[in-house]
Amino acid sequence: MAQFKSAPEMSNELAILQYPDNFGNIPPGTIFMDYTPMLKGLQPVNRALEIKQSQYERFPAELKAAIANQVETKAALTTKSPLFATGTGYTGTSGSIPVLLPTVVDPQLYDRTRVEYPLSSGLIPRVAQMGIYADIIRRTVLPTAQWKQEGAALDTSTSTYTRGVVRVRYLYGVGEITGPMMLASRVWQNALSLEQEAQFRAVKELEEDTILDGNPSAGTVDGTVSDENAFIGLVNSITTNNTAQAGARIALDDIRNAFRIIREARGEPDLILTDYKTLNDIRNLIQEVIRYPSPGDTLDFFGTSVIKFEGVPIVPTIFLPTASAGREMLILTVKKGNNIQMRVMQEPTFQEMPSNADSFKFMVKEYVTMVIAHENWCQRYSGLA
Repeated sequence: MAQFKSAPEMSNELAILQYPDNFGNIPPGTIFMDYTPMLKGLQPVNRALEIKQSQYERFPAELKAAIANQVETKAALTTKSPLFATGTGYTGTSGSIPVLLPTVVDPQLYDRTRVEYPLSSGLIPRVAQMGIYADIIRRTVLPTAQWKQEGAALDTSTSTYTRGVVRVRYLYGVGEITGPMMLASRVWQNALSLEQEAQFRAVKELEEDTILDGNPSAGTVDGTVSDENAFIGLVNSITTNNTAQAGARIALDDIRNAFRIIREARGEPDLILTDYKTLNDIRNLIQEVIRYPSPGDTLDFFGTSVIKFEGVPIVPTIFLPTASAGREMLILTVKKGNNIQMRVMQEPTFQEMPSNADSFKFMVKEYVTMVIAHENWCQRYSGLA
């Protein structure tokens, strides 16, 4: 607490002697600081710098040298100086914000979650769907044609048909951004736009995963590929031609044998899906056989170098299992007879939602399912090394 106190009386002579130390060469009675002229739009009076310079000129040479040395050693304020609020270092996850140094955030978002989703982006044809049921008719047996002699009685025969129905499923991504966050984030990026894009990608990734691994289970409501509201994926749809490898590696003869089985069932293989490790195994096998540096035909697809085996592209995906002795390879007939389709009642669509708080709530929704007309036109190898 500051207080007024009495002090030993100072002689007038001493005060006169000390005046130059306080005000330098400025004459007594000079107004050296006055900001009242600013009230009339005039320049203020501030001669403090002049006084300091005048005081410095009166210093002894030794003191001037000491001051010069001090200025020389302390003039450079470095990043190693104690600039932090609590004296700790600053990192992206801990420490104190620097007091004097600005923290400039890189305007780019470095996104480690980004991945391609070719199956849900058109590698499997997307077909406009009317109504909530994808209702298809299959012809499974042709009528019987016969050779007959002239004038013989003619027998009639008909085709055999079956009907398949798959219900459209509903996929949602829901986000919410508070009002303050929407405004404050704009110094870097628009948080609402970032979250809308993230929810869209989350919807597409879950669709991609479900196309492969969808396995709805009654009573499961966890929102994942196992949710009872998901559709059945390729892995669990291919039941006729399902070969368990029991930890063995894939062989080229396995792929050729699958081609034969599919063609004998009147399908036509045009797409192979597998994980990256199994793709490397196939590359090595092809390279050993043809003894070329580059194993087979290649093409760029969704940013991935895709190889072809006997004209059929092999597309890798991160959404198939990668556990030891648990990898998968799917050999598919997609195009012939529109065998595999994505039936889309609504593509991913943005919609604002009601909110009872200071926030913007929204969802990205998609209504979609998968139709496989003839699963026996496909082959599954499971349990690969």
